[in-house]
Amino acid sequence: MLIMPAVDIRKGKCVQLVGGKPGSEWVAGDPLKIALGWQRMGAGYLHLIDLDAALGEGNNTGIIREILEALDIPAQVGGGIRTTEQVAEYLNYADRVIVGTRGALDMGWMEELAKRFPSRIVAAADARGEEIWVRGWTEGSGVGLFDFARGCKEAGLAALLYTDIDREGQLKGINVGPIKRLVDVGIPLMVAGGISSIDDLLKLKGIGVHAAVLGMAIYKYKIDLIQALRI
Repeated sequence: MLIMPAVDIRKGKCVQLVGGKPGSEWVAGDPLKIALGWQRMGAGYLHLIDLDAALGEGNNTGIIREILEALDIPAQVGGGIRTTEQVAEYLNYADRVIVGTRGALDMGWMEELAKRFPSRIVAAADARGEEIWVRGWTEGSGVGLFDFARGCKEAGLAALLYTDIDREGQLKGINVGPIKRLVDVGIPLMVAGGISSIDDLLKLKGIGVHAAVLGMAIYKYKIDLIQALRI
């Protein structure tokens, strides 16, 4: 199972949101220094998110490009990416692009991306309960989580990134039930939100999760990244 440290960027700073709510930010510091720090500790892949772009409040494109050019390891990038042109531009620097809001509302576009950029498009399944939420987790979409996952598999997406919004940044531990159901869909699954211990990571590995995205747990030293990488 791949371990991905998260570098979420808002107003030029690396932050962690609590429960996905703007205004709840816990500020970690300079995103470039933090990204390079995770690399030095042995991370083999990073997860970069532009929270301002996701919320429609500007962007941190320059900072993200600076990070990608400085890294010696691959990274995936997401947050407010809603046009084919944005996807293509980011893929000049990033290994994969994460598509959220537009992808949830336009599966036809997702299919086009999967064909044009094979193995490089990740679908974001940001959910409260069994509903996908969009626009920086501020609006319900009416799209069901498991129907969406099946659609992504049929569309040929590289992976599905499931975030349990209600657990994000709160160190509550994972909710194994929906994760198992998503693994059973058959698309490579990445999991974020609530991961708070090595035990959580072992559970995810045991049920066949492809990758775990670590945020608050490594920033608050609930999980030692070096130990996590060893598993």
